[in-house]
Amino acid sequence: MGVIVEAGVGGYASGEKWQVWRPAPMPARPPLLVLCHGAAAHGWYYSEVPVRGRLCRFLAMTGVVCIAADLGNADLDKGPLTGTWGTPLSVQRVWELVDWAAGRWGVDPNRVLLLGDSAGGATALNALRDDPDRVAACCTRLGVTDITAEYTMGNPLITQLIDEAHGGDWTEVAAERDPALNLGDFEGHEHKIRLYYSTNDGLVPPVTQTGFASAVGCRAVPIGDVGHEEPAYEAFPDHDIARFYWHRLRHT
Repeated sequence: MGVIVEAGVGGYASGEKWQVWRPAPMPARPPLLVLCHGAAAHGWYYSEVPVRGRLCRFLAMTGVVCIAADLGNADLDKGPLTGTWGTPLSVQRVWELVDWAAGRWGVDPNRVLLLGDSAGGATALNALRDDPDRVAACCTRLGVTDITAEYTMGNPLITQLIDEAHGGDWTEVAAERDPALNLGDFEGHEHKIRLYYSTNDGLVPPVTQTGFASAVGCRAVPIGDVGHEEPAYEAFPDHDIARFYWHRLRHT
């Protein structure tokens, strides 16, 4: 199966960037993966270096349409990064993107796969909380599962980014927006979640991911001492992620 890559601006939201990897030929009503980017990324980020888009290309070859998009503001020069950190806007954009993709490419809007990278882990998990019946599986890669732990770990820049993304004061909205403070929302859906984490990560400490997995009852998979920077992409286990997604799709 071949892969067609397209990119554009707008459609699901005015002025926001998107890129899609889709199988060719296109199967009828294929599943859709939405990639929820981190705080240093945007809708075209995954095409700038080949290894970043490797999983999307691989999944498209198995019959999954994959899309990465801004999900809100993804440009720090234009204001708070509302397209990540699990903000209500980022979650809203996920579902706007799904419905737009259903109309444009004929994907099945009720067989959605979520993938959250770094701060986008919180967006993926909050999208699962928001509409779990549409989600077949949700994975994170070095993903934030506990926003409050990030907020309080002593990194002034991260604290500032979280505050700004959530309207000025994270502590006022944490109770409703932090996946780690709403564990009950994942009850009955824990089998849909898998977390891939670095054993040496100064930005998203592994204990936050293993602790979340233990509390929810999902699996957390170590991928090695790979830190949180660009080299981590080489370590992501694409085949394991793909197997998990297709296992969940077959049982949905």
